[in-house]
Amino acid sequence: MKNAVKIGVIGGDRRTVEIIRCLKLSEFDVSVWGIDPQYIDNSLLKENCETDVLDADAVVLPTPPSEDELRVNCPLFTRESGVKIHKLLDMMSENALLLGGRMSPRLKDLAAKRNIKCYDYFNTEELLIKNAVPTAEGAIGIAVNKMSKTIFESKIAIVGFGRIGEALALRLKALGANVTVFARKGTSIAQAISKGMSGIKIEFTDGVSTLNGLASGFDLIYNTVPYWVITEDIIEAIPKSTLVIDLASAPGGVDLVAAKRYQLDVIHALALPSKTAPVTAGEYMAESIIGILKEAFV
Repeated sequence: MKNAVKIGVIGGDRRTVEIIRCLKLSEFDVSVWGIDPQYIDNSLLKENCETDVLDADAVVLPTPPSEDELRVNCPLFTRESGVKIHKLLDMMSENALLLGGRMSPRLKDLAAKRNIKCYDYFNTEELLIKNAVPTAEGAIGIAVNKMSKTIFESKIAIVGFGRIGEALALRLKALGANVTVFARKGTSIAQAISKGMSGIKIEFTDGVSTLNGLASGFDLIYNTVPYWVITEDIIEAIPKSTLVIDLASAPGGVDLVAAKRYQLDVIHALALPSKTAPVTAGEYMAESIIGILKEAFV
């Protein structure tokens, strides 16, 4: 890697603060705009976005880069609402790299039109697996705070057995919960059963999930599937005493309108790592970012 690679960090949350620390430890030349001085070493801060971006070898955006597809996400910045994405791209120097987490198709398209090479540092299997850990721990924390009974011996359903579903199921099982996994793949059901859990296959009729058994008196239901699987007909049959925690990305996997109608308590818990374990989550993201930078500037 060449010396003094210049990295401009724009916006971000507390995970980004940890990313900046890790970049400095790896001896990158880091400058920052879009974060208030109380969160970051004042010597790293730039007065305006142009100063941070114009001569940067790489620009690092947060996860997600934008909440509205217009401006960079700057939740720790009180001075302005954030720079517009198209202006940021116009400011970037030729051959500079753009890095962001969970980049939208629109952002990738805008970068491509300007011949800017971009990398989604969140889109690596290693990071996704690691990120499942703080997500699972945060999800358990919500349940502990909301439920009137212990996790121990509670009947808990987990819809989906991907990275997050598996991480969550294993931890709940270790706490003594009676865990039932609902999954589409037979291999996922087999894995759950082999780990001492119950497993029920998700069936689909005309593209609509049936989720047979989900209404059979669970104390807690977690959904990890990022499309509607817990629909109105299922919600109607779920006891009102059941707590439902939806971990899926927006718009989630639960019909929230129907849940409100049937007075079912649903919590849509988004971006848990940034809320419950920002330092750990930031470290994981920094590892991915640094790997990309080292490969690009060797």
